[in-house]
Amino acid sequence: FFTGLYSCVSGAFFMVVTSSFVEAGLKKFWPVVVVLAGICIIFTGIAKDRKLKISCFIPASCIIFLGCFFLFFSMNIIKMNFSRWISIFWPVFPLFVGTVLVIVFLFQKSPYNKFPLDEESTIDFDGDVKA
Repeated sequence: FFTGLYSCVSGAFFMVVTSSFVEAGLKKFWPVVVVLAGICIIFTGIAKDRKLKISCFIPASCIIFLGCFFLFFSMNIIKMNFSRWISIFWPVFPLFVGTVLVIVFLFQKSPYNKFPLDEESTIDFDGDVKA
């Protein structure tokens, strides 16, 4: 399902970008393809299980976030070169990952909270996590 959905969506995107509707070419809009992949993963998870599983939602969210992040550089919203930005702000990444891991660990050890990232966890479309 993912391959067909992603092929249709990205094909439509490439058709619009390579036509005369958009003056900037694919060089500027390539991160949108990454965002579309994340969105297609979410829809594939919903179509497969008839609900959105967290094990599908979290990777898709990360892919969408990375696509949007790269889009900031591609559209010159962040004026700095990407390699220069990484060379300056690289310590933020291990700090962020470590903080998330500590928070997940503490949340998992809390006796009042059931850890939501098990095999059967889903997200309601209201945003509630159900085990």
